[in-house]
Amino acid sequence: MTVAEPHKKKEEEPAIVAAALLAGAWKEALEEYDYKNLLAETLSYCVKKRDMDLVGYLITGKKVYLVVFIKPSKLGAMLSVFFTELKQRLDDWKREQKHKATLFHNSTTTLVLPASAEALFVRRPFSDPYLLSLITGHEVDLPYYDPQLERLKDRIKAERFCSAVDYSGGKGPVVLPEELNRADRYIE
Repeated sequence: MTVAEPHKKKEEEPAIVAAALLAGAWKEALEEYDYKNLLAETLSYCVKKRDMDLVGYLITGKKVYLVVFIKPSKLGAMLSVFFTELKQRLDDWKREQKHKATLFHNSTTTLVLPASAEALFVRRPFSDPYLLSLITGHEVDLPYYDPQLERLKDRIKAERFCSAVDYSGGKGPVVLPEELNRADRYIE
């Protein structure tokens, strides 16, 4: 008589997970330069100090596209860390602006932040395979001309706050993990 082995739960494997985040109304109180720099600083912090395995990113005026290597069930927790750190930076920025307005007797735009860090963004589906490939350093070559793809490539090239800069040999505003060439193992 043999004793059956208890069914072992299969451990979830890390994978490429993409998220599109739509900024809330708080974004309107910031200049685009401040908005993008705060996001870039926060992403860099999360890569350096919070072990975010960031594979690709694109920060636009309205959305933030993130591609990370993580266990899919852990994405929510990782985004929560990112949101919490960003909210702290926004609170600091708000205090700094208030201080500057007091010093120089200027009025300042009021930054109204949501009570919850998670409410800073609305998560949207990220299902564009071309965008995913381009911001993770992969070429997209089709056997036919696709005007939409060409516009996307031009947009990516024009964006300063995009990981495509790093993959093309430049230095982008967000610190990516040391072994950038690892991205080849992430996307097949």
